[in-house]
Amino acid sequence: MIFTRFLVKWDGGVIFASPSVIHSFPIALLMPTVARSFMPPITGPRVSCPLLFMVFALLLLSAASAQRLVSLQSDIGRCITLCSGCQRTATPDLNTAMLHGDANTPYSTLEMAQLPNGNVTFKCIADNMYLAACSGCIVGGEKPDFLTFHVADPRDAPWAQFRVDRLRNGKFTIQCVHNGKYISRCEGCSPGASYNQQVTAHLSDPNEGPYAQWEILDVAPARVPGNISPAQTWSMKNGAAYDIAVGAEGSVWIVGINEAPGGYGIYTWAGNNWVNIDGGAVHIAVDSRGVPWVVNSEGVIYRREGNAWKQLEGAATDIGAGADGSVWIVGTNPVGGGYGICKWTGAGWQSIDGGAVRIAVDNRGEPWVINDAGSIAKREGMRWRQLSGVAQDIGIGADGSVWVVGPNAVLGGFGIYKRLGADWRAVDGGATNIAVGPNGLPWIINNGFSIFERLRF
Repeated sequence: MIFTRFLVKWDGGVIFASPSVIHSFPIALLMPTVARSFMPPITGPRVSCPLLFMVFALLLLSAASAQRLVSLQSDIGRCITLCSGCQRTATPDLNTAMLHGDANTPYSTLEMAQLPNGNVTFKCIADNMYLAACSGCIVGGEKPDFLTFHVADPRDAPWAQFRVDRLRNGKFTIQCVHNGKYISRCEGCSPGASYNQQVTAHLSDPNEGPYAQWEILDVAPARVPGNISPAQTWSMKNGAAYDIAVGAEGSVWIVGINEAPGGYGIYTWAGNNWVNIDGGAVHIAVDSRGVPWVVNSEGVIYRREGNAWKQLEGAATDIGAGADGSVWIVGTNPVGGGYGICKWTGAGWQSIDGGAVRIAVDNRGEPWVINDAGSIAKREGMRWRQLSGVAQDIGIGADGSVWVVGPNAVLGGFGIYKRLGADWRAVDGGATNIAVGPNGLPWIINNGFSIFERLRF
């Protein structure tokens, strides 16, 4: 993109820059927060000069691959939400866009990004498919183009690319690139739909009514674990998850975000994608043989045996496994510090003293726990030793490395720390859940449900 004239204006914390201030919003929208925070307000009339061109052009180019997690809120307060099987006249059977969800759910959370051509895309984190106009896909629909989530790669699909402009009332219009129409709320436009409010692309003038004007809500920090260094210390994986575990032999398992009986879907990492297996869970651990153990939404405990799940006695709220083969749980019986702590004996669960809400197991089979006050303790023989620091999740690798998610809010969730001697060393990034591989490096989930692997310490 070549600019022949460069106009800059500071407007409510966002810099607009291009020959057309209003129509440049997609680039400004994606500008990293850290870049904007160093820019002084520009007041008075718009200005134009070579120096501003050079500075802001560099900033805009650096922002070209930035991403935001957003929800698109309509004039009635409901957000564009992926809905599976909700348009009974859809052909082929598609995940369609409805207006029935609130912001910040997996099905209404969209990864907003900008392509090199300047157009904007919206990817639903629940299924990693892109929002797109689908012509003639709703049989009997009042409008020709309905919005669906059916495009896997938007780069060569102009119907999955949009122009986002800011109106003077502060709201946004979203224009389909392929036909120039604006997306809007359409009430009762699809026969047999599960919800009365659909999303179509049929308006030529977004000022026709508020139904073609949208709020873009930030529902989580950008889809990165934190302020990534130039050396790229994190590698983002596809998919989304609520919980994660890594076995001593290196296998990685997650609890996804798709609803399933017993909680959410269960997946294992196959090197470049996640493979779904049957069952549902809310917490997961992986033993020394790479076998997953899960706790479902009812607190029921299962262990994978061959191609089936075997239910075990007892109930739990969290589970951890060590490289030595030992498995521990946080139970469901309230005690001081959280819930009771038990170890698997091979035939049942043996209770020990203490209470916790989160648990991990080291390579010697000793549990490390976090209690309901965030205090960290490790088992040493017959007693607990309280450690310094506060945490909300903990993971331990087969090599003995211990990592925690701390209490301090950062971009992506909360601070990440590695135990070095008697201290905790902070690293870049933010997370909500953590597990540690046999190489001593963590895998994390951030507050946008995104999954990352640490590449180096």
